[in-house]
Amino acid sequence: MARHTFGRTPADRTMVPGTATSGGGVTIAPALLAGPTEVTFWSDAVSGVRYTDLLDGAGAPVTSIVSSDGTDGLPVGTIPEFHGPDGEPYGPADMWADFGGGRFKLVASDLGFASAVRAGEGPGPSPDDPPGTVWVDAAGAPYFADGSGLTDSRASIQAAIDDVAAAGGGVVSLARGTYQIGYVANAGGTGAAGGLQLRDKVWLRGEGFATRLEATGTWSTLAGLVGIGDRAVSRAVRDARVSDLWLKGTPGASFAGSPAANVHGVLFNTVGVSGEPDAVHRLHDLWIWDTEVGVALLGTDDQAMQVQRIRGRHFRRQGLLVGKETGGGGSDDYFLGVDVSSANFSGGAYAGIEVYTSNNHFSQCKSWYNKRSSAFAAGAGYKDGAGWYVNGTRNIFTSCEAQDNGGHGWVVRLGKNTMAACVADSSNYYDNISGSARANECSGFYLGSSVTEITLSACLAFDRNTTNKYQKYGFALDAASRNVFITGVAWDNRATSSSATPLDGVAWINGAVHPSHEILVLSAYGNTRATIAYGDPDEDGGTVQKRQDSLGAAVVYTTPRLQDVPALVARVPGGSRRYRWEALIFYRADAVTNARIGVRTGRDGAAGAVEARWQAEYLGPNGSAGTVYSSTDVGSNRYVVADGAGNVGGDGDVRQRSCRFSGTLFADSGVGAATLAIQVAEDGGTGDGVRVIEDSYLVIIPAAYT
Repeated sequence: MARHTFGRTPADRTMVPGTATSGGGVTIAPALLAGPTEVTFWSDAVSGVRYTDLLDGAGAPVTSIVSSDGTDGLPVGTIPEFHGPDGEPYGPADMWADFGGGRFKLVASDLGFASAVRAGEGPGPSPDDPPGTVWVDAAGAPYFADGSGLTDSRASIQAAIDDVAAAGGGVVSLARGTYQIGYVANAGGTGAAGGLQLRDKVWLRGEGFATRLEATGTWSTLAGLVGIGDRAVSRAVRDARVSDLWLKGTPGASFAGSPAANVHGVLFNTVGVSGEPDAVHRLHDLWIWDTEVGVALLGTDDQAMQVQRIRGRHFRRQGLLVGKETGGGGSDDYFLGVDVSSANFSGGAYAGIEVYTSNNHFSQCKSWYNKRSSAFAAGAGYKDGAGWYVNGTRNIFTSCEAQDNGGHGWVVRLGKNTMAACVADSSNYYDNISGSARANECSGFYLGSSVTEITLSACLAFDRNTTNKYQKYGFALDAASRNVFITGVAWDNRATSSSATPLDGVAWINGAVHPSHEILVLSAYGNTRATIAYGDPDEDGGTVQKRQDSLGAAVVYTTPRLQDVPALVARVPGGSRRYRWEALIFYRADAVTNARIGVRTGRDGAAGAVEARWQAEYLGPNGSAGTVYSSTDVGSNRYVVADGAGNVGGDGDVRQRSCRFSGTLFADSGVGAATLAIQVAEDGGTGDGVRVIEDSYLVIIPAAYT
């Protein structure tokens, strides 16, 4: 049996303002009734359902209560103690009393002891309850927060928060409705600006999307609809909890043209708690729209927090801010299922989710559709329109995603972070760039110059669009980064509007690859693939591999001018680096013109030597085996003349020939990146052409010599 206790309370708790059936106006109930008078109890002020499952003070079943005649020791007209309807948890906390004429709301007299008297439990909370003991309805007596959305309810809800905290903690429940929350410079007498100020062990809880807190009036400083302190003032509050609410910075159920200035959905700046070193707050099941910032966790004691199932849209700045932009605060927290979009609506320098602190765990979180209007500057501390901006250390990200952002998907500025199974999907998204922002400026993952000791494991970076492929590189590393380990897949990234090379999967900015980089990324573009690897100890270096492995990818050349085979061009970092390489070319050619098969080298920039020394093994035009040793410098093409066998387009392998190259490649310190290309042409005249067949390949392996 779970019932509230009513009656035998002071007049201001027993009878509260209600709506009378006669006239519909708000009246005040008399302190005492005439006695003896029968009183019935209802679920509504006008009609509703009558409650008949009652128990009198002795525990006997009754359907109504009779006010005292004075013989029981109570003043004449007093409603004696009785127990309300059975139910979980302990029945309704208020009922409408009808004793003839008007109905008046009767509030349970045992609210301060609700948890203690719960059936089957002793003092204290159940595992599902907060650490307090009180459960009150802020829309009911004596607070009467207005859920119609017509008046400012801040003071009423704040009074409920203060009373519950004074009773040792518990739940402030908000029924479905819209509650306006105005700004004050000294919210709850705390010295902090904003709307509602939480206190120790108070759980502010609504009924999900049906309960909306809506900012009203002018907010003159950065502060929270629900807060602990503000940007300038910190407070020592422990074990606060906020859940099942829709927090909105603008009026109405739809988005405004611009998010509200200064309003934060939730702003916690917790400092100085006692009893344990962490505040241990809880945020979950919140919808946050149209605010300056969605959630900001700024205090040094905003730790050991659980932040779960937050959906945020439409922010002037960040959707989620963990720690202060200057560093510190908001560490050692756990984030699950946080989903934010349409941040940086102001066109400033903000990402959807920004992390400035350490030891946080993020799982299944997503940041997407954030806006960018400024041009990207390589190597700068750039976060405009990014999905994620990580300027802290020792954080863990698992199964998190950046999608369709105007800037980079991920910007990581500091090291010692771990990212597992994270995704960058279609960064630099065309629908979210404007102003000076352009296509092919931002990448999936961008690792800055100060990044060290970082792991990206099984991560994906791709542009899924069939047109408007704007994501530049899959993984972009500043060359000054150190001890970087990456494994993953990058596909359909595009460094320029016309490129179609799978080597856009990985790129080094402001210099060349460093020996401390260990990279193993399968990069693909359309039907071409490259395995981009560097520093793999099992391979004594890494590989850059290009394959032409689709039946439809074979190409035919019908002129005597040497031309690059599109699928057999590789780009590798320069900077006084040496490589080993090999290529195996399968081809068919005309018997009269035969085939020229050669090697070309190139470089990014105007200076620096790039030299390929190589040996070719092939069948000569006379059908005898041939071997040639050569060296190819920048600007030169060296080739061999190989037997064509007389059939360019025939089926089967009878007329197929092969040419095998092996050699070394050197790119000196002035070279940012070197290219090596396999070229083909007819050997003089115009014949039936040279056909390069699928499965031809080129492999380049970084090498060190002592």
